[in-house]
Amino acid sequence: MNNQFIYKGLEKYKQVLEEQCKKRFEVKTIYIDKHFFSNTPEKENDLDKKSQLVKLEIDSIKKNPILYWFSFDENFKGQEVTRNMFLEYSNAIKSKEYIADKEKYKTNPLSYKRAVSAIKDKFLNTETKTLYVGKVKKDFWFRIVTHCGWAPSPKTAGLQLKYWYDLEELPPLKLNYIVFDPIMDDFVSILEIELNKQLNPLIGKK
Repeated sequence: MNNQFIYKGLEKYKQVLEEQCKKRFEVKTIYIDKHFFSNTPEKENDLDKKSQLVKLEIDSIKKNPILYWFSFDENFKGQEVTRNMFLEYSNAIKSKEYIADKEKYKTNPLSYKRAVSAIKDKFLNTETKTLYVGKVKKDFWFRIVTHCGWAPSPKTAGLQLKYWYDLEELPPLKLNYIVFDPIMDDFVSILEIELNKQLNPLIGKK
């Protein structure tokens, strides 16, 4: 088989990366605090009010790949408490007792057995200032919705912050993100791996 397609493909990606390396990428931030959650739509599936939730032009980057990470304040010391809160919620909704409790489903079907992000078995990153690192190739708003716990389908995995992250006990989070050109959608996964290694987040399996 002629392997020229390999060199042709590599040359194409080389040009893309060289062009991207000339750019200056800006880190933007959304604050996940009480004010942010106070603007939660009354109905779980009412996502038309996003302009009231985040005063940023999320729609304008709907087709762009995004690299993002949730971070704590630099002085944050509650890593173990936060991890335990997440584990308590995660373990509860996976338990046989919870799954068998039909009343929980009837009371609030959208909170029943929601899919949560993975987490490492051992607690090694005791001083990390990052909760989670992720990426999305398009529709960043839907990823925010999922991580906050507002997704209309409980089967879509995410942090589900609404159900366990206690803003009375824990400080606000910062959702930091970098927007890339659509042509970078094949590379954002690689950048996620590299950022994960650098930040060593509290939640996430990578």
